[in-house]
Amino acid sequence: MADLKKFAEDLVNLSVKDVTELATILKDEYGIEPAAAAVAVAGRTCSRWR
Repeated sequence: MADLKKFAEDLVNLSVKDVTELATILKDEYGIEPAAAAVAVAGRTCSRWR
């Protein structure tokens, strides 16, 4: 079973560039439109710079 806590930690530590690439992979390979999730993760990443 996946370590979901580690997975969540990895997600919130992604750069905006990585989130964009992940969104593209999810859309192209799996048909998932992750726009809302990508914005949420990117927002969390950006808020750490404040």
